[in-house]
Amino acid sequence: EVAIQKQAIRLRFNFQFTDPTGLMTPTIASDVFTTYGHEVKLYRGIYLSDGTLVEIPLGVFGIANVGFDDPGASLTLSIDGYDRADKVSRAKLTDNYAIAKDTLVDIAIKNLIQSKVVGLTYNFTTTSYLTPGLTLEVGADPWDASQKLAESIGNELFFDADGVCILRPIPNYSQVASVWTYAEGAISTILNVNKRVTNRETFNYFVVTGENSSNAVPVRGVAFDDNPFSPTYYMGAYGIVPAPVVSSQIVKTTAPANEAAKGMLQNSIGQFERLHFNAIVNPGHEVGDVIEVIRAKAEIHARYGLDSISVHLTHNRVMDF
Repeated sequence: EVAIQKQAIRLRFNFQFTDPTGLMTPTIASDVFTTYGHEVKLYRGIYLSDGTLVEIPLGVFGIANVGFDDPGASLTLSIDGYDRADKVSRAKLTDNYAIAKDTLVDIAIKNLIQSKVVGLTYNFTTTSYLTPGLTLEVGADPWDASQKLAESIGNELFFDADGVCILRPIPNYSQVASVWTYAEGAISTILNVNKRVTNRETFNYFVVTGENSSNAVPVRGVAFDDNPFSPTYYMGAYGIVPAPVVSSQIVKTTAPANEAAKGMLQNSIGQFERLHFNAIVNPGHEVGDVIEVIRAKAEIHARYGLDSISVHLTHNRVMDF
């Protein structure tokens, strides 16, 4: 199974396979299925109607755990691991790390990651926003620090299915086109659907403050749901429901503070309605995709952003959203 979630480490995997001859069972550190820096790249295949095989990447993973089950008749290996963010995260700082004042945020992130893990590929959105002078102390988590730098300008940072490190603005999902429709009918691929509506974690007003030695006075950024057609419109019946104020030592000026608040708002809008469903496997999806779901009995005909996906690696298991 490959689990894709909107978390700091976005991709995780686990699978089991039998090794009747013992050829795949590791015996020394350099063997493939060991935990000493080796990676696996997983794919899920789809046969098209014309017989063409399409192989879709699911992720590049470092092996974290290997287990063995030997009941006597055959040997089974159980392997799990995480995407390359885990490798960056585990490379804790062994000395203080300084980020010079007025470094471009995207450059600061890339330099920090490259200082701990070499040979990675990057696809970064460039930015004009600058950092204050920062010092990361010994033992700090470089991936966590990089995440905070990205969040400070309203961006998200993750490794994609090809193992590329991505930095991009958090999308405004209300303006993102749907990539797929799951609807009832003779050729429907959608199975069970579960819908839940809640207002417990749905905020429509975000405030981000920046306080550091580069700021003569603290800066403040604000974002709120100003769409009058939204059920969480801040001037509507829902009212103003502010999230806890976020204070950052990274935010240097008002502009990135506003971007950080806007990114948090984009991740919150729509959380009042949550849909869990399963369907025949479509491995082309990724977290952040917008899909349309149509289900008559539950009176569902709406667009949803995907924030959790489970892709099973066997032919007889469904895909969970």
